[in-house]
Amino acid sequence: MKKVKQSLLLIAVASMSIFMSCGGDDGGDKTEKEVLTEALVSTTWTADASVTDVSGVNGTFDIGTFTVKFTETADGLAFTLGGDISSYITGGTFSVSEAGDISNILVNSASAELSASVTSFVVNAARTSVSLNINVTEAGARVGGIGQYVLVFSAGS
Repeated sequence: MKKVKQSLLLIAVASMSIFMSCGGDDGGDKTEKEVLTEALVSTTWTADASVTDVSGVNGTFDIGTFTVKFTETADGLAFTLGGDISSYITGGTFSVSEAGDISNILVNSASAELSASVTSFVVNAARTSVSLNINVTEAGARVGGIGQYVLVFSAGS
């Protein structure tokens, strides 16, 4: 009888330790890509007028209308710009590596007469601010350009 009790106790302890080690997935093991993607697509971002700079461009812009919305695509992420800036640049696409690095940035110009490229795309460590530096030139122009945009967006609500 003593051996049966010891065997049952051993089985009970083994079962409890196996049961306790089987925890559910709490989602805490997300990659930087998943964390960054969730942060970007979770809101519409609005321009921070104190640091957004479109002064090098001819025309009058209401920076308060500038927005950017991020969406997931089959190939990565896309962004759509809204407000006065969309008369020059409508949006674009980019990739995010598993480590959270942004690459392969393509910009969509609002006109075939314009060519746009991103010179930097930075998301701050807290994922509350996005900074895009975009250079816009006349398509096919050898020199000169329309301007350099510094667009800084803050996370909305």
